[in-house]
Amino acid sequence: MAGDAAGDGQLMAALGEAVRGEFLLEEGFSTVNHGSYGATPRAVLAVQDEWRARMERQPTRFFNGTILPALRAAAGELGGLIGARGEDIGFVGNATEGVNGVVRSLAFAPGDEIVVLAHVYGAVRNTIRHVCAVSGAVMVEVPVAFPRTDDGEVLAGLAAALSGRTKLAVLDHITSSSALLLPIAVERIATSRSMRNTRWPCSSLTLTATSLPAQATASPLKKACVAGDVNTRCTT
Repeated sequence: MAGDAAGDGQLMAALGEAVRGEFLLEEGFSTVNHGSYGATPRAVLAVQDEWRARMERQPTRFFNGTILPALRAAAGELGGLIGARGEDIGFVGNATEGVNGVVRSLAFAPGDEIVVLAHVYGAVRNTIRHVCAVSGAVMVEVPVAFPRTDDGEVLAGLAAALSGRTKLAVLDHITSSSALLLPIAVERIATSRSMRNTRWPCSSLTLTATSLPAQATASPLKKACVAGDVNTRCTT
């Protein structure tokens, strides 16, 4: 086990070194927190500059006729990546804003349960705690081992936490505090009768092609957000 952990550490160190040049990070300083204030890749910064210049050249035209079609086009491209329809995707400032929009739009009653993973993003946890305190609902946490996380254990723990009282499940595909890539393969557990009316917002999802390991881009993201044979819906 120790040997496996060391191997993983060496792999991630090599990955970090390989992509460091894609960021404007200060030399001689190790940046390990990409959750609170994540750095932006150079390629993305360049495109941002192009869009800012386009806006400044003709602001009225940009906001009245350019930005909304451009956002819809971007949603369509993103949908192709994650296996969702572009018209079902809405952009938000960050995961906290998006999850607040979903959670606070739902009505909870005393005894309802909201299922989260133990590594849920802190601000999202605070939102759910507040909603539970106001409504009488209960937050149920699924344990997640660290640093060695077993996919089967995560899915088994999630399945065990779901019940007929589950009203909402908030799942992190990539955790913020621990940087775990979790196997949120909903189709493997969504056939449970207790889940047939469970809502599924998937929170804290950030994809940066230059900063994710290969296994992240090949993860079951599409399957995590689509389970057509039961009444589930994933909102990112």
